[in-house]
Amino acid sequence: MVMQPELIGRLLLGLFTFSDGHIFYSNNVMKLRYDLINSNKSMQCTDKEIFDIYTDVFELDDNVKVKLGTPLNSYASHRFAYIFSDKNQKQANTIYILPHLEERRIYLNRIKKNAEYFYTSVETKASEIATFNNAKMLKQPT
Repeated sequence: MVMQPELIGRLLLGLFTFSDGHIFYSNNVMKLRYDLINSNKSMQCTDKEIFDIYTDVFELDDNVKVKLGTPLNSYASHRFAYIFSDKNQKQANTIYILPHLEERRIYLNRIKKNAEYFYTSVETKASEIATFNNAKMLKQPT
């Protein structure tokens, strides 16, 4: 029986990512203890025993938060993408791409011959973002 209100709310609303026995949400990870669930004494276990909870996985500044709906899970490349945003909208979003926790190998993509590799970075001033968001709010029907 799950008794933790935060866990119940997350499960009901679907505000998490589930991958191979791990529940990811915000800056936290919960590991399901399959060894306890599959044991003969599983009915005697409490939710605090079945879930190992790791909070504040990333060291983040007070003004930085993990975006809702992340990590994004790429099953094909065996990676998670975490998106971090500044609550004050003064800095650009940051993306961390990490391998799945349960992976014991690293997947590398071959570099293709005669291909040019590059990345794109778009820098937008915080004032421009605020203007855009204000304009969006004005257009919403009440």
